[in-house]
Amino acid sequence: MKSCISRWAPTAVGAVAVLTLLGVVGAVAAESAVSEGAVAGVRASQWIVVDADSGAVLAAHDERTPVRPASTIKLLTALLAVGQLDPAVPITISPVAKSMPARRMGMPIGEQWTRDDLVHAALMASANDAAVALAEAVGQGSLMRYAVVAQSVGERMGLEDQPFLAEPAGLDDEHAFAGGSLISARDLAIIARAVLADDLLAPILTLDRYDMAGLDGVGHYVLGHNRLLDRYPGAVGMKTGGTRAAGSTLVAAARRDGRTIIAVLLRSPDMYTEAAMLLDLGFASPQGPPLAGDVLPAVVPGVATTIAIPDVGEAERSTDHASDRPLSIGDVPQNRDQAVLMALVTIAVTQSRRPMTRRHAPREMALPR
Repeated sequence: MKSCISRWAPTAVGAVAVLTLLGVVGAVAAESAVSEGAVAGVRASQWIVVDADSGAVLAAHDERTPVRPASTIKLLTALLAVGQLDPAVPITISPVAKSMPARRMGMPIGEQWTRDDLVHAALMASANDAAVALAEAVGQGSLMRYAVVAQSVGERMGLEDQPFLAEPAGLDDEHAFAGGSLISARDLAIIARAVLADDLLAPILTLDRYDMAGLDGVGHYVLGHNRLLDRYPGAVGMKTGGTRAAGSTLVAAARRDGRTIIAVLLRSPDMYTEAAMLLDLGFASPQGPPLAGDVLPAVVPGVATTIAIPDVGEAERSTDHASDRPLSIGDVPQNRDQAVLMALVTIAVTQSRRPMTRRHAPREMALPR
């Protein structure tokens, strides 16, 4: 049981592209981001470059339009899993998790896995069955409840661009829950900062291989498939994605001389090359506290550790009122699942403003230096 992909040798960005980028950066003031379309050669539909330490947006293009994220949304799924779930409690694979399409681990129904093993499989091998199993555990057996947690925590994190966070694996086809998720490049960058600040998740992003002694007593391993780790000096990983609807997507991060840069690309025709170009742009930009321009909200320690989850039955009885206060894509639900989900989210966001019950103590979180 494994995920394997051939590794590419490191490839430098072309000299012409680098000179073009440096020319652009030289013209950018420290307090403002590069204007839309200013980065020659980057053809991703939406993208953003962020200083992970200060939260300053260094460059961006159409970064606030919610679109299909593909598997990059697994960063949020993993963040919620480590915040909500006890690592000592095994997670049982359900028929829904078992039914997920590839990429997947192929875990049988009823088999039990640890939280940490499933998190590694979801982030490194992009295993859809692992992501759904984690989401069901967060939702206490219900993907509806998981969506409540995701939407409510997203609001507390400062996600602002009407994200629709129903789908934990990033699927957007007939296998997707409630039609799939929608999120902007800027909101994904907010999630990426939180993941980099998490002392359990951040090291996973850099791994080539992870061995696990499954609860079935059989040894297993997964191999990472993020080629950025081989191709870009200082890369600290993050998450790849790709579907027909989303195209190729990538959340990338790299660290040099104590500075960390995040680049998010959605629907990119050449995601690794374009990520390298954007990371180069970030490192070439002036460093220091932002004086003006867009700045991402601060990372909130323990943001995913507590939540009040409403009763699903109560939410279903409230479905007719779901459109009273739209919380995500801002239009009519496409099916009953989305209508019920919007009702759940309405209740969850209301409850999230009340005192919360703590599932377990939050772990230390600090931005990397």
